[in-house]
Formats: sequence, structure tokens, C-alpha cells
Amino acid sequence: MIIDSENIENNKNWSKQAKFYLRQKISTVRPIYMPIARIKYGLNRVFDVPWAVVNVVSKETDILIEGFPRSGNSFARVAFELAQEPDIVQASSHLHAPAHVYEAIKHEIPVIILIRDPKDVAISTLIYRPFLEIEYILQGYINFYKALLPHQKHFVVAPFTILTKNFGEIIQIVNHRFHVAFKLFKNSSENVQEVFQRIEKNYKDRRSNNELPELHVGRPTLARKEMKQKIESKFWNREFTSLQNKAYSLYETFIEISNQ
Repeated sequence: MIIDSENIENNKNWSKQAKFYLRQKISTVRPIYMPIARIKYGLNRVFDVPWAVVNVVSKETDILIEGFPRSGNSFARVAFELAQEPDIVQASSHLHAPAHVYEAIKHEIPVIILIRDPKDVAISTLIYRPFLEIEYILQGYINFYKALLPHQKHFVVAPFTILTKNFGEIIQIVNHRFHVAFKLFKNSSENVQEVFQRIEKNYKDRRSNNELPELHVGRPTLARKEMKQKIESKFWNREFTSLQNKAYSLYETFIEISNQ
């Protein structure tokens, strides 16, 4: 019997893409998505699953930091928690779902929405999930931010360029908007290095072999930089022009919101 390994791999990739597409569809429907998320991540914590890093929003949550994947989610979460030390805050993040934001708004919880240039998001996502097609990533990006746009009065936008240079400015806006008093993060070289080290530790702790996946870890790596240069030309293929225009239109709108 001859096993067609290439066909098996193609089927696996198709299955992963279908899962990604389905998740994007239901992630905007709070009554469906949130019960599923609570069961999934609740069980992960009950059974001490090592990659259970997600804290689903609850009445005890102090802040929600949410964004499309590869938009600085890990940096923002770790940097925010570092700034609050020695105080302990209940921060939720990493569901990458508009429904998660709706849930926070329902409970009047402060929300930070992260956003990054669509090109950089697509390239970083392709490195992390090479089985995905660019159109799936761009459509997911569009769906995510389009669903959030009507709720702009209930969150603070954190552009990636500000997050990585002056996150304290974003936290200060949160304090003013939501009448809270979170401590500000200073983007000093020492603090940024500490954030990267904690991100690395989190990734290692979530893997049984304690290895650091250079293409997956949520901070800059040399391996990722080399791959970005190879992928960028693929992003600008004309067949994606319509999706690119929609994604960039939303990106520019959210940047304008951040400046208000």
C-alpha cells in the first residue's frame, strides 16, 4: 500500500484552514462563542494544560487587552502586568475574538484594542501558521476590526507603533477614559528586555521539551526577520488588492480613532 504523504499533508492544511475560517465566523457571535471559550479554557486550567495562558473575561477582570493575532498581544499583556507590580491585576487577553470584547463591554471593563499594519500581521501570521492563505488572514483581519468599529466608544486603540515605543501613553488614556489608576509602563531598554525574557519563559513553560520556537515566540527573532523578506512580495500579489484595500481602510480608521 502506497501512502501519499503529500496528499495527507494537504488534507491537514485544509482542515487547519477550515478551523481558522470557522473560528473567525463564530468569534463575532457572543452567545455562541463565549460559552465555548469558557468551557475550553476553563477545562485547560482545571487539568493544568501547560499552554492555558488565556484568561477569559469575568466580573473579576480588571482589564481586557485584545487584538488580531500577531499584533503585539503578548508584549502588551506582559508589559502591562510588569508595570503593575507588585500589585496583581486580573488581565484577560489572547482570545482574538470580537465576542470577548463585547463581553468586557457588557461588564464595563476597560478595554485596549491592539492594531498593527495588515502587511506586518499577514507576514507574521504566515511565519507562525504557514498553512494559511493570505486571503484567509486578510479576511479575518477585516472581520475582526469591522465587528469592533461600532463599539469604538468603549475601548482605547493601541497602534503597534505606539505600543512598542510608548505603551505608557496608551495606559494613561485608559486611566482617563475609564476612571482607573493603572501604573504606566516605561518602554526603557531594561523593561522591554524584561518583557521579552518573560515572553520567552512563557513559551518554554508551555512546551514539554522546554524548547523556544524561534518562529513562534511573540518577540522579534533573527529567523523571523529573514523569512519576512521572502514572504513580503507574496503579500503584494494583485489578486489580494481588494482585501488589502479593505484591511488598510480599517487600519487607517482605527489609527484615526487612536488620535481622538
